[in-house]
Amino acid sequence: MYAEQLVSLGLVKKGQVINQDTELDIIRHGLSVKHARKVMKDMAMSSGEWVGLIGLSPRSLQRKSDSDLLTPSQSEKTLAIRRVVDLAVDYYGSRPVALDWLKTPQVAFGGKAAVDYLDTNTGIQYVETILNRLIHGMTA
Repeated sequence: MYAEQLVSLGLVKKGQVINQDTELDIIRHGLSVKHARKVMKDMAMSSGEWVGLIGLSPRSLQRKSDSDLLTPSQSEKTLAIRRVVDLAVDYYGSRPVALDWLKTPQVAFGGKAAVDYLDTNTGIQYVETILNRLIHGMTA
């Protein structure tokens, strides 16, 4: 489910077999704050915007060092958000264009931006559904 994201974050080596147990072990152990900051940076988000998505307070993020670990829930949400971003980049062919799409209000989201839905698992699934419809040539 998150194999590409784990490779892109450097948590597993390219070509390494990644099964469900491997993913669960990584999520349960927790991603490091360093990995979360990388996803935040790749999304061109401020820490204030980012913490709202993964359920962390801005002050908590400030106090954490790069080696501190996120909770399993925060880790899984970080990987899921990264998966949405990767899907958008694959569709649009460019990170800046994909990020613009994620942050710009869209008719498909009732005038809201896709990023506004990334704070819940249901919202993440909804954005993925819209992206998959676009990828497969269906109306969003």
